[in-house]
Parts: sequence; C-alpha cells; structure tokens
Amino acid sequence: MPKIRDAIDYLFQQFRSAHPLLGHDFFTDGKDLFIKKILETVNLSKKGQLAFKDLVDAHLDRLVKDSSGWPTRNYPVRHRDVSRKPIVIVPNVAGGHPITPHKGIRVEVLLNRKQAGEPAQQIAEDYGLSESEVEEAIRYMEAA
Repeated sequence: MPKIRDAIDYLFQQFRSAHPLLGHDFFTDGKDLFIKKILETVNLSKKGQLAFKDLVDAHLDRLVKDSSGWPTRNYPVRHRDVSRKPIVIVPNVAGGHPITPHKGIRVEVLLNRKQAGEPAQQIAEDYGLSESEVEEAIRYMEAA
C-alpha cells in the first residue's frame, strides 16, 4: 500500500487531475505501478523514474486483459526473447495449467509423451501443432 499511495501522490502532482485514477490505464509487474505516456513508460512507484520502455512494455504486454481490466491471458517468459509465446495460461481453462496458444493442449501432456519416448514430430501430428510449437512448449516446461 505505501507504494500505491506514493504512486497516486506522484500522479496527482504531475498531472493535477481531480481524479488521477480515472484518466490512465495502469500496469504492474507485481512490484511497481506504471502508466504509459506517449513515448515513455513511467514508474509511478519510484516518483517518475523512466523505465526501459521496450523492455518493460514487452513484459507488460504479455498480460492480456479484457475490457473490464481482468486478466484473460498470461504469456510467461522463460527465455530472453520476450517476443516468443510458446505457452499461455488462461484462468479457468485447463485448471490454469500452461497450454499451447493456438490449440489449447496442456503442455504437461506434450512433455509426458516426449518423456515416454515419442518423437516431437509424432506428437505434433497427433495434436495438429507444428514440431517447433511442441519443442518450444516442452522446453518451457522443462525449464519451469
């Protein structure tokens, strides 16, 4: 709560709005509170410190929200290339377990078949996935 209060105080001071919480879309990394300005990403929790825009935005954009602001999809990061999205977590789908983004196959199932000795090509054919989709999803699970 202290970080949220600091963020709201900073936002009010900078934008002089009677309702600072209504005029912005807020993002969080679970630790700090952010807003996006035209060409900057500003860390409100740290009194306006500029964040590394491309890096922060890439991570913030991995959480997809609906029009009410509720998270609908999360694309976790397990490697340095944040543009890749080999798995997705969707609340209330597959019990919140990681699934493949396009077909909704539980990644744990793919991993179990691979560990049983099945080739990635056969697994991909069985589920209508590309071999690279299967391999990336399995790498994610092995690194988790």
